[in-house]
Amino acid sequence: MDTSDDVSRLDFERMRDILLSLLMKMEISGSNCPVGARVAIVSYSNRTDYLVRLSDRKAGPALLQAVRGLSLAGSSGSRCLGDAMRFVARHVFKRVRAGRLLRKVAVFFQAGPTPDAGSISTAMLELSALDIAAAVITFTEDHGLPDALL
Repeated sequence: MDTSDDVSRLDFERMRDILLSLLMKMEISGSNCPVGARVAIVSYSNRTDYLVRLSDRKAGPALLQAVRGLSLAGSSGSRCLGDAMRFVARHVFKRVRAGRLLRKVAVFFQAGPTPDAGSISTAMLELSALDIAAAVITFTEDHGLPDALL
């Protein structure tokens, strides 16, 4: 979730509502059981921080309550989506279940234009090499994302 210095409270609430909508439609695993999704949530600006870790193993209601409780903490940093993507590739998916039917998916929210298109392209290659499908949900027409994401 984008928490850069130019993200408005309305945009943050919009991100949170979309995330809640996605999570309500998923089967969430609260244990190491191979059925259901395990969820991690990070916030990013010029640095990336965990809001919910995969190891927290929060099941449906607890996870939804944790997401509802998220609020926009003031950030003094600019948007570095490429760095956040690399963080997710290197740290969030570091210890995931193995399996043939396992899908690794990362969804990034971006509330404004990004100046680091080159680092996003590099991060996309890293995500792809690790077999992680990535999607970016942006709220602006002037997003600055590389053509590889369109």
